[in-house]
Amino acid sequence: MASAPVELISPAEGETVSLWTCEQRRFAQCEAAKKRARRQDVFIDYLNLEPSRIDHSIPDPVVFRWRAPRGKVSRLEIFAGSDPEHPRLLERHTTKKETFAVYNLPVGARYFWRVSSGGAASETRSFSVADETPRWIYVPGATNVRDFGGRTTVDGRRVRQDMLFRGSEFDRHQIIRPSGKRMLYGRFKLKTDLDVRGGTEIPPGYRPPLDPARVDWVNIPIRPYDLIFTDDERAKYARIVGLLADEKRYPVYFHCWGCADRGGTLAFLLGALLGIPEGELLADYEYTTCSIFAERRVGFRQFDSMLEKLDELAPDVNRAAEIYVKTGGATDEEIAAFRRIMLEA
Repeated sequence: MASAPVELISPAEGETVSLWTCEQRRFAQCEAAKKRARRQDVFIDYLNLEPSRIDHSIPDPVVFRWRAPRGKVSRLEIFAGSDPEHPRLLERHTTKKETFAVYNLPVGARYFWRVSSGGAASETRSFSVADETPRWIYVPGATNVRDFGGRTTVDGRRVRQDMLFRGSEFDRHQIIRPSGKRMLYGRFKLKTDLDVRGGTEIPPGYRPPLDPARVDWVNIPIRPYDLIFTDDERAKYARIVGLLADEKRYPVYFHCWGCADRGGTLAFLLGALLGIPEGELLADYEYTTCSIFAERRVGFRQFDSMLEKLDELAPDVNRAAEIYVKTGGATDEEIAAFRRIMLEA
């Protein structure tokens, strides 16, 4: 007797799937977060974040649904690539259910999927993930995790995905779960944990939460906002650029406690160095509002002071970031290497 067919339900053929949640979309589309002028001190309360620790930084997954022979194990396969005749297997999952949620697919890309069960196989369908940035990342136990990739620079180049991530710490206040570690080791193949915390956050004998045999832990403690303009801080930020100029260190995840202040300052400067437009950099700082750490706004006095000091270096924030890291000792070769690694040809 022939096996019952496997019927695919969703995503539909050719469908474009968004990974943003309703809360993330509401924040991204508001004028205050996306388009407002610099230094306009407006209170942002679009998500009504309270100290409840509700985390709006977790993206939606792509939810696959199908019908399969009852009682049989199903195998879901997801492929990447523009050629349906020669796709590249991206993920494979087995389940006894007829639905499966997949997190963290790269944005702006086309995929193919199929399901086999009980000796029968479905058709192959295609779908796309909406080209929406920031690309929020789900790492169980962490918050405020984002991929630098997916954005377009001022000269029209695209930042590579799955290379450089920002997010919260993995211990002390935020505790990464075992499934979060497996995701970093397997799905993202993380190689470097760049920890910019300092002081009592890194006690004597500190042991990083990620397996040192898999992920190299590097500690470069920095300060945020207008405190970055001392010789010591300039040298530390330049040292980070030097680290990111080494292709063997990627993928890299950098963090402080929540990647809001110190990490937010570093993200702003690195994004500017890559050529991300100033408006997106300002909005990206404010996207931390979606995490559990409540509101951030570019009208914040110390953030505003940092912008004024960068203006003194150059009116173009992208050029100002380059001048800043050079004053700390970053070389033209290191800056060029960082850009070559992170930007698509």
